[in-house]
Amino acid sequence: MVTSFPIFIPKTDRLAKLSQKFPHVITKLETVFNKPTIVYIDFANVIPWSNKLKWNVDIKRLKQLLDSFSNIKKVRFYYGELKDDARSKMILSEAKKNSYDLNTKPVKIIRQSINVSSINMQSPDLLRQFISRQFLTKLSIQDIEYFNNRLKDLNNSGTFELLDKKCNFDVEIRGHMADDLKNKNIYNYALWSGDCDFEEPIIKIVNSGKKFVVFGTRGAIARELANSGAYIYEVYSLKYFICFSKQIGFDI
Repeated sequence: MVTSFPIFIPKTDRLAKLSQKFPHVITKLETVFNKPTIVYIDFANVIPWSNKLKWNVDIKRLKQLLDSFSNIKKVRFYYGELKDDARSKMILSEAKKNSYDLNTKPVKIIRQSINVSSINMQSPDLLRQFISRQFLTKLSIQDIEYFNNRLKDLNNSGTFELLDKKCNFDVEIRGHMADDLKNKNIYNYALWSGDCDFEEPIIKIVNSGKKFVVFGTRGAIARELANSGAYIYEVYSLKYFICFSKQIGFDI
């Protein structure tokens, strides 16, 4: 005798009320999470979506929503630790508190010189650290000189270097996907990231007969992912389920 379990069991009263107000959202998610699923959240990739969406993802409410689907077996969360940074500490603390499968490592601070005092203003040498080789080949001498002069303006105002934060989890996520693909009991894969570097593992998973879903928003998902065979899920429809309460705009 086969016992049938409901796919969606709201973890909070708030989710229960929202599911009644927006049943079509839950119905759609049930089709996404219709079989055993693993979720991968590259949160540094998710944060910039806020500018496009004009609301923020609350990781507590996101986890409550995901935990409400019985077929989600693991939610892997990736975010870097930036020393002495309050926001980084808060996000990591919230991820631990809400029982994500947390993956973290130190954020590296890269110092990049923008000192143009010793270069020819028509030389692209300094620009190479900021502009791709393909794009540089499209620039004229006048374009290069223009950009170098803008750097010179920064030098004149006292700025001779820029600080860049680096903490890429592509290798870790790809490795976990490869390991999870060996698990014959997992059928669906859900990625919260629009990074083009995931094209290859997505294609491999789709070609294996499994389902892959990319959660993101318009303009923040690489074309390679849209053409990879993955289903693209527009996260805007999840706003009231995963945003901060003050951003909802109605009582619930």
